[in-house]
Amino acid sequence: MTMTDGGRIIDIPFSHIDLVPTLLDLMGRETSKKLPGKSWRPILSNPNASFSPNDVIIE
Repeated sequence: MTMTDGGRIIDIPFSHIDLVPTLLDLMGRETSKKLPGKSWRPILSNPNASFSPNDVIIE
């Protein structure tokens, strides 16, 4: 699967705090260490990647 194959549905909670790091990673840009959140690019680009649904934080 590539990023242009029509997408992937992730049926677990996704925190908005991860949106900016994910978009920056998809654009090939570095993220600041001060920026909260993490990139979901590995999960979006690899259907076999594992992830934890316990990572969502809501304020």
